[in-house]
Amino acid sequence: MSSDKPKVLITGASGLIGGLTWRNLGHKYEFSGLNRRAVPEIPNTQADI
Repeated sequence: MSSDKPKVLITGASGLIGGLTWRNLGHKYEFSGLNRRAVPEIPNTQADI
């Protein structure tokens, strides 16, 4: 499934600022995450950077 939304990688999607960002801008961007904890709502990779 393709989207016309710009794709954005957000680090820390499971944290406060990252979570607020993808929740409030999900209508505008297609997010994926790189974070320590799983975020079921968006595609993500777990890593500790």
